[in-house]
Amino acid sequence: MKEASKNTLGRYKGWIILIAIVLSGIALYAHINSVYNETIRREIPLSALYLENQNELSSYVSGFYEQIGIADRKSEAMNKILLDSVRGRYDNGGGLDGDALISMIKEAYPDLSGLTIFDQMLPYIQEGRVKFKNRQSLLIDQVNAYKLWYREGFVRSMILSNFIPTRNLEARNGDVVHQGAAALAMMERIILDSTTKQAYETGVLEPLIGAPKK
Repeated sequence: MKEASKNTLGRYKGWIILIAIVLSGIALYAHINSVYNETIRREIPLSALYLENQNELSSYVSGFYEQIGIADRKSEAMNKILLDSVRGRYDNGGGLDGDALISMIKEAYPDLSGLTIFDQMLPYIQEGRVKFKNRQSLLIDQVNAYKLWYREGFVRSMILSNFIPTRNLEARNGDVVHQGAAALAMMERIILDSTTKQAYETGVLEPLIGAPKK
């Protein structure tokens, strides 16, 4: 009788252990799936925001030429001036130094000196600076929130850091696509100056017009 009771109890324990293992597996799967879904919800919008910032910068440069009527006279020199203005190269006491900017534009396009188009340029450039600064600030805030999310908690961060960022986080620069940690590094770069693609790809400020070449 006692032997039968022991066998029955042993079977119950076996079932209990099996059920506990199954439930633990389900809970672990649910947690992993939840973390994965949350990762997707954070990485896809970040990738889109990075791409939108590039489009904003490209539209800013293209729109300038169209607005002042020299769309057929685009130049690398003018591109650099425009991107410098977004970057803050012509700041003066926190605002745009219009005189310095106009001087550089006249140097790039000497034949525009006698035209009354500079009053159109400054408001457009100022607006572009504000828009791009706001977009860059938003991207930085989102990147910081993303990093804080997966780095919170010592044990949790040690585990997640092996898998996050995933390949779903993308930083596209023309035909080049950076993924995962490389994409996050690209998003954290401060845009300096060059053409739109080069600024995002290298983060390097090339010589300004009139700057001495080494």
